[in-house]
Amino acid sequence: MKVFSFLGMIMLILVSLTLFIQCPPEVPDEIAPVVNIIYPVDGQAVSGTIKVSVAASDETDLKQVNLFIDGEMVAVSENPLLEYIWNTVPIADNRNHSLYATATDKSDNNGFSGNVIVRVVTGSFPDTLAPVITILNPVTGAIVVDTVNVVSQVYDDNQIDKVQYFVDGELMHTTTQIPYSYEWIVTNYENGSSHNLFGVAYDANQNSSVSNVVTVTVQNTDITPPTVVIIHPATGTIFSAGVIVPVVADVQDEIGIQRVEFYIDGELKVTDTTSPYSYNWNTTGYGDGRTHTIYVKAFDLAGNNNAQLVTVTVNP
Repeated sequence: MKVFSFLGMIMLILVSLTLFIQCPPEVPDEIAPVVNIIYPVDGQAVSGTIKVSVAASDETDLKQVNLFIDGEMVAVSENPLLEYIWNTVPIADNRNHSLYATATDKSDNNGFSGNVIVRVVTGSFPDTLAPVITILNPVTGAIVVDTVNVVSQVYDDNQIDKVQYFVDGELMHTTTQIPYSYEWIVTNYENGSSHNLFGVAYDANQNSSVSNVVTVTVQNTDITPPTVVIIHPATGTIFSAGVIVPVVADVQDEIGIQRVEFYIDGELKVTDTTSPYSYNWNTTGYGDGRTHTIYVKAFDLAGNNNAQLVTVTVNP
């Protein structure tokens, strides 16, 4: 009986080990969310009604973002961007007040923004605080084609007057309308070229700030066919049967050549994929004194194609 009990215990341990190996425990999420108060900034003086902006992010899923003023929770959001309209008039005492935000993910990890201390003043005062502008799309390193939707996040404690977009230092677009975006057409730029994009935001008092600089590479859709010129032979040339005629073509494309096809009287003879593009035509069997067609067709990497045809005579 003891033997069977011992064997049973061994079997139970083996089964447990097998299940553990096949079903390893899930690694718990222990990374807290990141949360920041974007506006107002630490040390700022505020008055009247302002918009408090909080941004949070997490590697998995956010559950909740909270905003606290002087230790009291005043706003809750399930979205990563929390905005709260704060009427500072009731507490306008020319003293410092504390704001902070927290964020909680689905694993109940908690992130803390840190304290932002602002001074709530009475009456009005000159607006000397510049807006904040960040280009969200495109991002640095992106490959852009055709038309790019440039999207920015713009904040100000007062009112945005305008946003300007520059490409390689040249002013390209000015907008005064939310969401301050720009449809940037890149079809006129050379493929493979890199360009620097940045924005400048102005508030109602003409305080301004410059965004992050985004560097992108242009790679437009290729719709231009290659050029094909048959260098040899020239049209109208007369040959004798049995000679080898080198058919040579000059093929060019702004992106690259995929292949070049050589036809004699409509029949594909050879496909060449490396420059120089040529085909040695053996005229044996063509010596009937009639006109024959040499046709060269080229394809670029985008599938665009072009061709040229010449006619020659092969005598017996």
